Amino acid sequence: MIALTCAACSQAQTNNSDTSEPASPTINEGRAAPAPTVSENIVENVSLPDDRTPLEEPKGPIDPKKFQGNLFWGTPGQFEQLGPRVADVFIGGAGTAGDLDTPAAQDYANNIIGKWFTTIKPGGDAAPQASSTFTYGYYVNTWGLIKGLEAVKGDISDQSKLQAALAKTELPAPYGNIKLDDNRQAVLTVFDQQLYQKSGKLAVKTVKAIPDVDQTFGGTFGPDTPPPGRKAPTCEKRDLPWVGKGQSVKVVGG
Repeated sequence: MIALTCAACSQAQTNNSDTSEPASPTINEGRAAPAPTVSENIVENVSLPDDRTPLEEPKGPIDPKKFQGNLFWGTPGQFEQLGPRVADVFIGGAGTAGDLDTPAAQDYANNIIGKWFTTIKPGGDAAPQASSTFTYGYYVNTWGLIKGLEAVKGDISDQSKLQAALAKTELPAPYGNIKLDDNRQAVLTVFDQQLYQKSGKLAVKTVKAIPDVDQTFGGTFGPDTPPPGRKAPTCEKRDLPWVGKGQSVKVVGG
């Protein structure tokens, strides 16, 4: 099964004091990873009565200069109540970029998701939500399974044949090729993105593309490392293989 991995997502944690502990990225275990977002990626601003959120309770108001968000920060309906306080924050992705201006990305949004679905609740029109990882993950997982089933001519009496076919499946997906590693985890392009204000609303723009990211997060995680959590991995500077190798992308309106 083709699955998106969140291991390449940026860590999400407020860092308003020196004592804050970084939250770890999530390693997806064979499931489609949930995450961002959409073409214009507009998120409505909604304030709680006291203009605070549960996310800010432990360490106080978010300072966008000391914060980076994970893939959910660009997903409609997730953190809209934070509004302008998170503008300029950089977020990690899960292999999607709703504003990517390529024929494949636009065809997927407008002629596949936008054609076959009218709306996707609660976000509204379907096409602008094509890059939600909920949508995209199910799409590429289903596509990968179909290709595997075609390779074995629909014969699932021996599951090992289907698994072998899936292991060799590679998708020319809308946001870049997807293939599986030896653990059946996705190797794919991940996008760095940034939240910003557009017409008084929170929006997302794609900044860079990092190709061929795998579940080890550049060697950070492996069979001999502790499970990711609040205390692992430790906060340290690492020489990740993609540092300085991010690729510029063409985005809609930019």
